[in-house]
Amino acid sequence: MPDFAFLSGGRIHVKLGSEEPREIQSPFAASVISRASSIARRNEWKTQGRGARFMMGMEGLPDEVTQSKFDAPPIRCTGLSRGRHPAELVYSLSTGVVTGLFGFSGGEEERILHGNEWRVSEPMCEPGAERIACVVSGKHGQSHIAIWRPGRGIEQVTEGDAQHTAPCWSTDGRVLFESRVFGYDKHGKVVDLAPATIAELDLLGGSVRTLIEHPEINCTS
Repeated sequence: MPDFAFLSGGRIHVKLGSEEPREIQSPFAASVISRASSIARRNEWKTQGRGARFMMGMEGLPDEVTQSKFDAPPIRCTGLSRGRHPAELVYSLSTGVVTGLFGFSGGEEERILHGNEWRVSEPMCEPGAERIACVVSGKHGQSHIAIWRPGRGIEQVTEGDAQHTAPCWSTDGRVLFESRVFGYDKHGKVVDLAPATIAELDLLGGSVRTLIEHPEINCTS
């Protein structure tokens, strides 16, 4: 039986041979939850018991009214790809504030890219190479394709009033992706999205051309 990885409920699972699927625990995600829990504990006097009643002017209320429950920050896996070598998985995580690209191999997690400058998702590694194509989210619902390269970081490589998603690599190093262009009314408000097309980006020349389109049907990869 072949080995494979899959997403379920925003979490990564792997199945090795005949073994039962198991979840991969991200050390980065665990550290985010641990820090949030620590901050909540340090500040719980403000929201529980006598401290909370004093801070909020609720001295006469019982404890159960002012007790609060710690809610872990929502951390989701927003993309999963085979890695840059056969033993690796590459994935993207989002905490709602910080996003990042991570590699997992041999039980160890590598932080390829993380922070709040770029909101990354949908990574796809170039077969047999180090480059990673991904989606970066912009303002007003826009999204574009970006490329991460070792030693150079991440660079946005498409633009326009559109949603560019689902990048994948061709055998000659070009990037295919889905493209949906925004439609605006006379006041400049987005009122529609055109049907999805399949486009191809030539990274060397910087040109984009449409490969597959239909005026009424979404063309998806």
